[in-house]
Amino acid sequence: MLVTFGESDLREIRSIVDNTPMLDTPTFYILLVLIGAVTGALTGLTGASGMSVLISALLLVGLNIRDVIGLTFAVTLANAATSLPAYWRKGNINLRVALWLSIPAMAAVPLGHAFGGRVESNGLTAVIVVCLFAIGLKFVISTTGSKAATDVQPATATDDKPKTHRTPTYALVPLGILLGTMMGVMGGGGAVFIGAGLILLFRMPARMAIGTSVFIMGLVAIPGVFLHLHGGTLEWAPAAAVLASSIPVAALTSNLAHRISEVLIKRLLGIYLLFISLFLLSKLLS
Repeated sequence: MLVTFGESDLREIRSIVDNTPMLDTPTFYILLVLIGAVTGALTGLTGASGMSVLISALLLVGLNIRDVIGLTFAVTLANAATSLPAYWRKGNINLRVALWLSIPAMAAVPLGHAFGGRVESNGLTAVIVVCLFAIGLKFVISTTGSKAATDVQPATATDDKPKTHRTPTYALVPLGILLGTMMGVMGGGGAVFIGAGLILLFRMPARMAIGTSVFIMGLVAIPGVFLHLHGGTLEWAPAAAVLASSIPVAALTSNLAHRISEVLIKRLLGIYLLFISLFLLSKLLS
């Protein structure tokens, strides 16, 4: 049987052989839809941590780092909006912490955006890849030998409930500024630190930390979306492909989050980030 190739097929084959991005091809958009589904699932299950997959996968398929950052802001906002109702209904959002972190963070996003705009693209990519490696390492270490500080929904008995440390407002504001600056530089990828910070610094139960991180990342993404729209670094076609799958999947998995082991999810996510960050770094150095 004779197999023939069309022009688009040949273009994709050449891009694979030449190790160049397959932008604006059917394969490229299919990959974006798959990336969106994985991102939506992880955002619904683990909150802001799921955004680490999005930024690494978008770099892997060949998007420019500036476009990646703009796209992650749009996906962060949409996924947060669809995941939030499930956590809100279960009371898994600490509104005080969320607002006192979000408001200064929103104000600091332009600062991080301006700083990121002055850094060379390869340098910015290297910084983000190193951060992804650090996040992956943290996830693997924190879940190794850990039974369920972050595993299941807290028990209803008051003796078994983890106590949330009431952090004073004056400590929340500078942390919010730091968070906003990081998200201004890294886009939605900067949100991955929120959940871990809420658990470690504020002693939040894991599910409340996830719900609160979803609330925070959604608010902080708003100025980022506007900045990248104004700067022309938010590409709507790739964003639509990612959002087409991430929105419904995030809505579905957020309702299942209390039934699935977060420890296992974060361990697998950490292993993925370790391998993929090393791969991206090797591509960058070559």
